[in-house]
Formats: sequence, structure tokens, C-alpha cells
Amino acid sequence: MRLLEGRAVFCALCGEENGVRVIDWEKGKLPALPLCTRCRARLLAALAATAAEEAETLESASVATTVRTEASEKIAAEARTMTEEAFEAKYLGDTLDRVIFEYIHGYGETDMSGEGSAMVVLMMDGTSSEQEVSDRLLSLVERGLIYPIAGKAGWYGAELAFADD
Repeated sequence: MRLLEGRAVFCALCGEENGVRVIDWEKGKLPALPLCTRCRARLLAALAATAAEEAETLESASVATTVRTEASEKIAAEARTMTEEAFEAKYLGDTLDRVIFEYIHGYGETDMSGEGSAMVVLMMDGTSSEQEVSDRLLSLVERGLIYPIAGKAGWYGAELAFADD
């Protein structure tokens, strides 16, 4: 982008003749845009506000969004000292619990409302209902094996590191 001095050119936004500069975008097929000093300042302010909003959005997205309970912290600490096989033997003896845990653990964080629940039902070959998956999901949260994700209704996480990772 470059600014060119404009003579006998009017601002495209307000019609002002003084202090007009022509913005040549130099990319694509965008036409050159003549703007006066005041309209350029307004454009820069709008761009700065948009950049600040985007930076704030990126910053808030990078903040940890997990709601780790005391039980999930305890499980995470214990998992670091166990092999994945030993963890499964101790905590995931039930097939449905294991499938739910592995599904969420595989994604790290995933939406379990609707499609996630339905996927687990499919993986169980229809031997479980979405209600049963939902009930077991809550049980896994209470036990600390998975945890809810803050600000994302229906999302859960199961990011655990094992001794054999």
C-alpha cells in the first residue's frame, strides 16, 4: 500500500478537497481510494480498534480453558507415575467408561453434546443409549478422569500424560 498526493481530487467519503491522499492498495483489483486527513484518521482508528479486538480475542483464547477439579488434578498426578495400561486397569474396567475416556482423550478436548455422544453410542454398537453415555460422562467427571471445559457447554477434556508417553 502506498499514499499518493492527490490534486483536484475529492475525498471518497466526505467530499473534502484539502489534504486528500490517494491510497493505492497495490494488491488485487482494489481501486485506489482518495481520502482526506480526517477520513484517513478515522480509517486508522477503526483499523487500530479492530486490531486491538483481534489481539484481545487471541489472548483470551490462549488462556487455559480447563476447569480442573481437585479430583482431576489428583488423577493427572497419579497418571504421570503409571503406564497407560496400568491406568486403564485401575480406572477403566468398564467398557463404556473406557470408550468415553478414550474418545475424549484422543481429541484432548471435544464436544460431547449431540454428535460426540452419538459417536460413542455408535462405537458401542448401539448397546448404550445417549442418556447412558451422558450419565457415565458425569460419573467420569465426578471421579476426576475427565473435566469440563470452561466457556464451552458440553465440552470435556482428558489430557493426561502417562509414564510411558
